[in-house]
Amino acid sequence: MTDVLAAIATGVGQALSWPALGLLMAGIAIGAVVGLLPGLGGTAMLAMLLPFTLSLDPVPAFALLVGAVAVLSTTGDLSSILLGVPGEAVSAAVVVDGHAMARRGEGGRAMGAALMSSLMGAVFGAFVLAAAVPIARPLLLSIESPELFMLAIVGITFMAPLVGRAPLRGLIAGAGGFWLATVGLDPVNSEPRYTFGSLFLWDGIGLLPVVLGLFAVPEAIALASPSGQSHIRASPRIDNAARGVRDAIRHWRLVLRCSAIGSYIGMVPGVGGSVAQWIAYAHATSGRAPGAPRGAIEGVLGPGAANNSTVGAALVPTLIFGIPGSVTSVVLLSAMLMKGIIPGASVLAPEAHGGHLGFVFSLVAFLVLANAVVVAVFLRLLAPLSRVATVRGSLLFPGVVVLMFVGAFMDKSALEDLLVVAGAGAIGWLMMRLDWPRPPLLLGLALGPLAENRLFLSTSLYGWSWWHRPGVLIIGAMAALFLWRGFARRAASPPDAMPGDPDADAPPSAHAAFLGALMAAAAIALAGTWTFTPRAAVFPRLALGTVLVLGIAQAVLMWHAPAGAPQIAKASGTRPSGVAWIAAMLASIWTLGFAAGAPLVVFVYLRFGAREQWWVALTQAFCMFAFLYGVLASALAVPLPTGMLFRLL
Repeated sequence: MTDVLAAIATGVGQALSWPALGLLMAGIAIGAVVGLLPGLGGTAMLAMLLPFTLSLDPVPAFALLVGAVAVLSTTGDLSSILLGVPGEAVSAAVVVDGHAMARRGEGGRAMGAALMSSLMGAVFGAFVLAAAVPIARPLLLSIESPELFMLAIVGITFMAPLVGRAPLRGLIAGAGGFWLATVGLDPVNSEPRYTFGSLFLWDGIGLLPVVLGLFAVPEAIALASPSGQSHIRASPRIDNAARGVRDAIRHWRLVLRCSAIGSYIGMVPGVGGSVAQWIAYAHATSGRAPGAPRGAIEGVLGPGAANNSTVGAALVPTLIFGIPGSVTSVVLLSAMLMKGIIPGASVLAPEAHGGHLGFVFSLVAFLVLANAVVVAVFLRLLAPLSRVATVRGSLLFPGVVVLMFVGAFMDKSALEDLLVVAGAGAIGWLMMRLDWPRPPLLLGLALGPLAENRLFLSTSLYGWSWWHRPGVLIIGAMAALFLWRGFARRAASPPDAMPGDPDADAPPSAHAAFLGALMAAAAIALAGTWTFTPRAAVFPRLALGTVLVLGIAQAVLMWHAPAGAPQIAKASGTRPSGVAWIAAMLASIWTLGFAAGAPLVVFVYLRFGAREQWWVALTQAFCMFAFLYGVLASALAVPLPTGMLFRLL
């Protein structure tokens, strides 16, 4: 107990020290803006921030990251209420009653309730994280490599039924992520796998460029579409927020129950707020009569509390087992590994014994401080800050694309990572259009090294008899049960995608072509494993064999699908008009370098693509040049490349 109290004091002291406190405020500001803006995702935001933490110590680095992610759903709730368009996917449930309240002139009350319930939920989730630390260490020490391998598998099986409308596709995507994690040198014998003679691929496929490609590229394309360029008008009535705060306090039992729901679901690896919000909404509105009009304050309080409590709770499996509890936790996990903080027993040990327990409690402090600050600020600035949501997508698009490529380059200082972003972006856009869930692919890539190492250790220590260990059987049975229930109930569950997502309206031939290409690639990669040594071939064969078996099952389901099955309406204005501009940005940076190529494309796009005025295009191009050359290259000494053309001259 003494060690825990000392760690609490250390963590709070670190959280209140400089520069951690300043970076926390910067993260809060960034997360608040991203949460307000419909179409910008928290995962992409974290991926863009990650390179800027490379030179920071762990506590200041996580002050920036946790500050940004902690307030995303809070400010996303405000966009849901004002505009009827969620700023974040985890804020979708707030739209139902929150926007109905705004339409009848109670937007201020709804936003006050959302802010206060979000604060209460975030504090609840932070205390769940703090309370889990003392009791988790004995449990962790009893878990060995076979159980950790099964937990890595469980992460995929938990996520797959809950992030897409076709759970089998999620399992295929997760197995595909496991295969992508095998690209590079074999971790035991350093044998090259799928490197095609490229030294760049010896280090494997970086998590950061894949995150940017899967999530930032499709969102950037959406910003450049006609719907993303249009103005969205918010309701001008931002009053009576104090009444909403009192509603949250008056319904404190409901808020706590929904916070508990969010925390419980948040600790399940791979689930997160997208599911918790709907379960909490169903609980909060369970007493409403069928056919009753929308606009009940309970429909705002329930999901507002739940989606914030998941943030702290999702860090529990991330810190203890190295299994991300949510998609954003994948990026936070990669940041931990970059800082040399290995999840497990070392994290839960006091600093005096070589651990990072004080660091854990600094995360708790960051979660509480970030939400307290954003609620205090937003209650006073609701009116002016709500206007941020009216920014045109055409003004955001070039900055998002440049930051996307800068972030990818700063991961390894390699231009080849820009090509990884482009390739992952193409795959991510196709997956989004064809309703294939992207989070399992990313989670498989993140968990792949853990799963392969633990599989190797398990077979080395126990042979294949480790399958019969009680812990393995229990975890496997839990995963099978959860997967079965997820498949059985998926059809009746609420939609977890944001309204307007361009999902699943492609013709059957497009679905068949994508699945066929995926299975052909898996078959070719599987044939290539016969050139590997037996040790290096085990995990790729396991992953690719799973892709092929599940792919055949998916093809059978597609073949027997009823011809008249309903499809989800495709949102208007989702043409990939930004693809050409992203390709132009990549070509310009590759040829002229960042400092010259990026501002040039920014100006051309704004003036001739988006038809903005001359002064707008020139101003943004100059600001981009000042950021790239003045801030990154000169002030921060980031070695931005000059481009192939200047190298030849």
